[in-house]
Amino acid sequence: MIEEKIAIILGGRDDEELVNNSGMLGILERLDVPYEYSIISSDQNPEVLLEYCVESWESGIRIFICIAGLVPALPGAVKGLLPLSTVISVPLTSKEYDARDIILASLSVPSKRPVIILGVNTSGLKKAAYCAAEILGLTNENLQKRVQKFLEEETAKPLLRSKLYGKK
Repeated sequence: MIEEKIAIILGGRDDEELVNNSGMLGILERLDVPYEYSIISSDQNPEVLLEYCVESWESGIRIFICIAGLVPALPGAVKGLLPLSTVISVPLTSKEYDARDIILASLSVPSKRPVIILGVNTSGLKKAAYCAAEILGLTNENLQKRVQKFLEEETAKPLLRSKLYGKK
């Protein structure tokens, strides 16, 4: 059986500090979600990105979080290479690009190649971690329970209201 994990791809080292300080990796680690972390520029090294995507797909990775700061084309490039994958785009603002540029790049992929955009910068990174964990949890009951417990602890409220499900 192939271990389910996600791939996190940064377009460049300039984005690494924000990612490391965002809490995204901590969320994945606390939920015990395995992940790979790579820095690959789709602009400067398209052949490396192609090789990485093919190898990742062959190893069973189906969810890719693409962090696009200086490389706004990264999420679309990954989706183009792996049309059956789930690609979550996290735009980061920079001196060169406003988040709108990256959002527009992700939105401009063909309609048959959808890319998920949840937010920008730190908020988007955290949401991407939760989203990836929830998607993996659809086929992994243990992970689903860990995600639910984590969210309950974080919000200090049960996710499922008793009246809704007839429980008290």
